[in-house]
Amino acid sequence: MSISKSTSKIKTLPLIGRKKELAIFEQILNSSCAEFLAVYGRRRVGKTYLIEQYFKSRVEIFFHICGLKNGTTKDQINIFRNELEQNLYQFSLPNLSSWMEAFKILTKAIEQKIASGFKGKIVLFLDELPWLATPKGGLISAIDHFWNRHWSKITTLRLIVCGSAASWMLNNLIHAKGGLHNRLTQRIRLEPFTIEETKLYLQQLKISFSSTSLIETYMCLGGIPYYLRQLQRGKSMAQNIGNLCFSSDGILTSEFKDLFRSLFDESENHIKIIRVLANKPNGLSRHQILSELKIKSGGRISKYLSELEEAGFIANFIPYGKKKKDSYFRIIDEYCLFYLHWIENAPKGIMAKDNGESYWAQIIGTPTYYNWAGLAFEVFCLKHISHIQKSLALEKVFIKYSSWRCGCKVKDLTKSGVQIDILLDRNDNAISLCEIKYSQKPYILDKKTALEWHKKIDTFKEFTKTHKEIFFVLVTFNGVKKNIWTEDLISNEVRFIEMI
Repeated sequence: MSISKSTSKIKTLPLIGRKKELAIFEQILNSSCAEFLAVYGRRRVGKTYLIEQYFKSRVEIFFHICGLKNGTTKDQINIFRNELEQNLYQFSLPNLSSWMEAFKILTKAIEQKIASGFKGKIVLFLDELPWLATPKGGLISAIDHFWNRHWSKITTLRLIVCGSAASWMLNNLIHAKGGLHNRLTQRIRLEPFTIEETKLYLQQLKISFSSTSLIETYMCLGGIPYYLRQLQRGKSMAQNIGNLCFSSDGILTSEFKDLFRSLFDESENHIKIIRVLANKPNGLSRHQILSELKIKSGGRISKYLSELEEAGFIANFIPYGKKKKDSYFRIIDEYCLFYLHWIENAPKGIMAKDNGESYWAQIIGTPTYYNWAGLAFEVFCLKHISHIQKSLALEKVFIKYSSWRCGCKVKDLTKSGVQIDILLDRNDNAISLCEIKYSQKPYILDKKTALEWHKKIDTFKEFTKTHKEIFFVLVTFNGVKKNIWTEDLISNEVRFIEMI
């Protein structure tokens, strides 16, 4: 039997960010033992690209198979056989009847390669594993068998499995009770780009946005590499958003349902939860979500919430001084918020009328735009709390991040109670209460708002009985105009536009 090696090199742009993930990759690559890594994350976040670009140039044998969506078991195994023929054999192989047979031939090729004196690293990359693992196809049991009996004993082998279908990856790998339970040696949930990574990525694409346009683009699309790659050089932020989200052929006009269908087995239930939370920008408890959905029993709601959280669409917040049972959920995915607020509700015919490019430019600056932008900027800040900590020179101070709510009515404040957007509980006997305000121009604090914020601080002290020193922090997009009210109230200021 003659075996060939895959040595193709593809010239690509340098990888952006991903420092934690690359550190895990390096650890895996340099390990003296066999490694089994699972990588998961939402669609379009760059999982395949990251794995390919790191490992393909560093190992001599990189065996990559990608599942076929809605393919049969026979289809998937045929794809696998074709990859075997192209990468490890120099002749045609007979039809394979099962995954057990397919892995047997793969393992034989690897063992013969090692017996011939090969000492390099071998990567087996099973991409879109949920598509490969068709019902009753036997893939998972085959992986389990060959990992335990053969692959885990090959010290130069690295098995990497990847998938976008969050519910499948969680149930069959991450939290599996049988089969591959405890087989993983590493796992990575790949997150979207941060704002700095987004800036670097756009610079790589030769797109130069101002800090204002950069943050606003992030507020619309988030840090999803595939979305960002669709931005066109030479067009403004507003033109680009118009093209992507409001044109008849814009890729994000119909992405919403496709996104959830690709990730979750029962996507309609996940979408219902997202829609409920989209109407409650301050978030809802599990009990409140059940009430909004008109469901009496919790049933599978915990499963759906966990899957949405793992996929990065929502986050679970435990208010300061409360327990886990008092936690609440809110949407933290920028595209979902943007789609439900704007794309879905765009006037009928707008896409056909002028191809949608000018629509978003007409929206910017309107009162409804600022209502949405305030919420989107708050989500942006929640995802970039480390920037707030850095701006406050608190990098070396241990901090617990949370929020705070007082549901009771408070005189001179909103009927729904009091809320602190971000609370930094510090180990230096202090608490920073962060108020978030979005304004393209420097924010102007008036007397009425200043008095409300004073009342908010007093209410927090009264209800929490804290003895810690309180600092009131104003987090803004573009700063605050100094006046007597800011001097009296604001201890620290965070300007995001100056940090990008």
